[in-house]
Amino acid sequence: MKILILLKNYFLKYDNLFFTLLILILVSHAHSNRFIQDDAYISYRYAENFANGIGLVFNQGEHVEGYTNFLWTVIISLGILFGATPESFSIFVGLFFLLITLYIYKYISKFSIGDRLIELCFLGALGFTYSFSAYATGGLETSLLTLLVSISILLAAKILKDPNNSLKWFPMLGLIFASMILTRPDSALICSVVSLFLIFYTGLNHERRHVLFSVYGFLLLTLAFFVIIGPWLIWKINFYGTIFPNTAKAKIVGINPYVLFMGGEYLNNFIKIYWLGPLLVYGTIIYFAKLRSFSPAGHLGILIFFIQSFYIVLIGGDFMEFRFFIPFIPPLILFLFESASLAEHKKVFSSVIALSIISASFIFRNADRNGRIERFPTGIETVHRLKTNLTRPETDWITVGKMLNRSFPDRNIKIASMPAGAIPYFSKLYSIDMLGLNDSNVDNREYFGVNPWGKPGHRFFAKFGYLRKQGINLVIGNGAIRFTSLPIESDLRFFLPFISDEEITSVDRSRIVKIPIDGDRSLIALYLNDSPLIDAYIKEGKWILNR
Repeated sequence: MKILILLKNYFLKYDNLFFTLLILILVSHAHSNRFIQDDAYISYRYAENFANGIGLVFNQGEHVEGYTNFLWTVIISLGILFGATPESFSIFVGLFFLLITLYIYKYISKFSIGDRLIELCFLGALGFTYSFSAYATGGLETSLLTLLVSISILLAAKILKDPNNSLKWFPMLGLIFASMILTRPDSALICSVVSLFLIFYTGLNHERRHVLFSVYGFLLLTLAFFVIIGPWLIWKINFYGTIFPNTAKAKIVGINPYVLFMGGEYLNNFIKIYWLGPLLVYGTIIYFAKLRSFSPAGHLGILIFFIQSFYIVLIGGDFMEFRFFIPFIPPLILFLFESASLAEHKKVFSSVIALSIISASFIFRNADRNGRIERFPTGIETVHRLKTNLTRPETDWITVGKMLNRSFPDRNIKIASMPAGAIPYFSKLYSIDMLGLNDSNVDNREYFGVNPWGKPGHRFFAKFGYLRKQGINLVIGNGAIRFTSLPIESDLRFFLPFISDEEITSVDRSRIVKIPIDGDRSLIALYLNDSPLIDAYIKEGKWILNR
């Protein structure tokens, strides 16, 4: 017993050192979980074109907003300008944002939990959560949005903690809101939740002075917000012709039972994988029993998580492993540990929560990294699957892109590909995104068909007639690589899974071409519109037609 007391006293004396060491361990753990996914290369292509003076475009001369992460893309372009590769720069920046995020939640937990040992458990459980740790990287804007959400919760808590000195925080919150919109436009939902929460809490305080402070504060917040958002919207309208990203047309299919089922399964898998069900029940019971004892950060955090979860279900979730939940995992775990801190045996319950989340995370991490779970029945792809899509032998999209780049140094070939990231990025060729995210014609049913059962972001697909009209020479489709020992005459559905029966009959199967990659591997593609260079490759026997 005396040893435990001595250890506790030692920890309390050097608590900041322990927290710093833990945070460094968690950042190192995230580095060990680092990965890049194919969708990141869409942002990289926009960023590279922007850095090269072509503009924020996917194809030169086509003003289509096929990204939803303006601020992140601009940040990546700065790295490219200074000579960094987008992959290494995005990983570095993502880990840096994680470092700041962990320090911010360390600070938030100090005045919401109020027990240093429980705060340490909270930070450890958060940082070791596998999906949260892995998505510090990934190449997309997730880590940036997670940081901005943490700052918004911190500023809201500061405003409510000391209303008399809150005016200085409102303009900063307005800038954070603007940054969130620039990072992901649907962050407007979170901005609205935080704003309404502040208004509600202020309304509970009937002191006239505090109400006036809030009125002035929201005026400053609005001014700071539109100083940033206003010019951006004007630029968007002038450059793209609309304020809405093209991805909205490619992803939004309306609310129907199938979409709700997909969204519900996305939420269910997240809760099930991390053993959160019993913890949420327990936390909710404590929450309503100790409602008045909860901190503003605790109230706001769980409100944000539940509203965001409802939104994620409505849009049908995502095909990437729990990516949409990442910015809201910290407030959820904070809520659970604050609930534990208000219980009778708080250290016991805190230990149970920490061990449960960390154990679930390491079990899932081990299964994922060993390839035992690559995707869920609803099409959700794990971090391991997203990472290996770029390099595993049967896809290897990076190698495919580089091979096309070497084959067509004059850039006078047009390709169409379903994986719209690495293949277009490394090939440097004019590319049609067959899923329509980067194509302004995606809402034209003459050009794009609909697959109502597709996973999120994969419900529209380019028709052959449209590809012919656009002058596409090579249809890469799914980027499928076949080994030469396999029969070359394969079903078109293998690499064009959404092709209709009518279109199959219109395709000349003798135009299926086998393009050598390396060793015994070849890319299977469809030679659509004629090209003198491709004809030369075929004539020389470098590429083989399916005759």
